[in-house]
Amino acid sequence: MTRLKALISSLVTLRSARAPMRCTVAISRSTSESVTSRSRSTSNADSRVTAA
Repeated sequence: MTRLKALISSLVTLRSARAPMRCTVAISRSTSESVTSRSRSTSNADSRVTAA
């Protein structure tokens, strides 16, 4: 019984630790996407200025 309890507790801790990791991964993805879009917009503006 003690082994089963330890296994359940370890599984619970793993699940609780995975949740924030997923959140951080999603946040990092969204931030990287916004950064790439910003750099694209700035590069487009630069190309327009040089073309003009």
